Amino acid sequence: MVIKADVQGTLEAILGCLSEDVRVIHSGVGPVTDNDVFLAQSSGAKIYCFNNSAPRFIKNLADNSRVEIMETKIIYEIIEDIQSRVLKMLEPTIDETILGEGTIIAEFKIDKLRIAGIKVTKGEITKGDSIHLKRQNDIIKDTKVEGIHQGKLTVDKAKLGSESGMTFRPYVDFKINDVIISYNK
Repeated sequence: MVIKADVQGTLEAILGCLSEDVRVIHSGVGPVTDNDVFLAQSSGAKIYCFNNSAPRFIKNLADNSRVEIMETKIIYEIIEDIQSRVLKMLEPTIDETILGEGTIIAEFKIDKLRIAGIKVTKGEITKGDSIHLKRQNDIIKDTKVEGIHQGKLTVDKAKLGSESGMTFRPYVDFKINDVIISYNK
């Protein structure tokens, strides 16, 4: 990240609050400059601006460069934002609520369409849910539930303990024993 503050004492206070997991690529006193934006863009960093604001042309440059600038007059907001970003990097699913889980127990092919036979092991899975496809403790793909079928019926939900056929969009190359995790953010 890049940190800019209005005075040196404040800058030192902010830097002193950061954990070892945070990499500050540049810090300084004064307004955000075009060099700060270019540095943030090249390293994928976010710019934190405390108690001063970035000029309009710098904000436009940052928008065009896809660099995020956070301006605030409260140190706690910067620290809280940094902590949530670090947590998100360490645990990407930290801001998700799990709605349901299921295990792929079979595979069916109908008209060149692969259908996953799912046994719901927790909660419920609903048509349209975002899901993680997990194989051996690693999330390998994210997709959505396109359709749920129980027997010849098309249903909107698969509940705990039920077995159903599911299709996904975009397509995922699933295998038997993969786990699907339905979630929302």
